[in-house]
Amino acid sequence: MNYTETFSFLGYSLESIRADWSAEKSDGVCITIRNAQIVPKSYPPRIDLWQLHPDGGEFVNKPGYIKRTRHLSRAVSDFGGKVDVILVDGDLEEPYKDAHPWDCEKRKASWMISKFDPESGYFCAEVVPHEEKPCL
Repeated sequence: MNYTETFSFLGYSLESIRADWSAEKSDGVCITIRNAQIVPKSYPPRIDLWQLHPDGGEFVNKPGYIKRTRHLSRAVSDFGGKVDVILVDGDLEEPYKDAHPWDCEKRKASWMISKFDPESGYFCAEVVPHEEKPCL
């Protein structure tokens, strides 16, 4: 699927196709994660921006980052940290390639924000197996 189709598949719409890294709807928040950002050989899979970018980065001023920070705040406050996730192929410096919705029912696991700093927008997220709990 392409980037926009994947958001639509999960019931989200993008305000800015080229700039948005996340989206929200009344009952959820969806973020994108580049496969290249997942901590290698981690189980369960996880992403840690403190580990990926210990010295910060230019990306923190991009509109998509600023919006994602706002969306992550809502995910933590309104949904206990649960987020829908779209996994995106390609390196961080490359344009988006194929995108894949995380199918939490099929995988019997959901993504959860485990650590979040609203000031910097940095976060950790990890896959949490379901214990007979439904997806978002």
